[in-house]
Amino acid sequence: MKKVGIASLLFPFVSSTLNIQGFITRFYSDSLAQLFAYFNIILVIIGAVILIRERKEFPKMINLWFAFYVCYYIIGTIASLIHNTPSPYLAAFIP
Repeated sequence: MKKVGIASLLFPFVSSTLNIQGFITRFYSDSLAQLFAYFNIILVIIGAVILIRERKEFPKMINLWFAFYVCYYIIGTIASLIHNTPSPYLAAFIP
């Protein structure tokens, strides 16, 4: 079960790093890219729940991914506050 948790957190990290969502938006459709983004959020939630339930130490890659994701979210929120753009939290949560 731990490998499923790690894989469900590793896939969104790799897809964010390779900007697969941008590739899908450019060559396929916006709605498919949004579905992909929501799928990544679901994977992150599933992976976090699985790993938290086991209460063991997270692998180093997962810790780095959490730090990357939190920094990404904070920078996006600060940018929306500076430019006075209303930002729905779920849409801002998806990279």
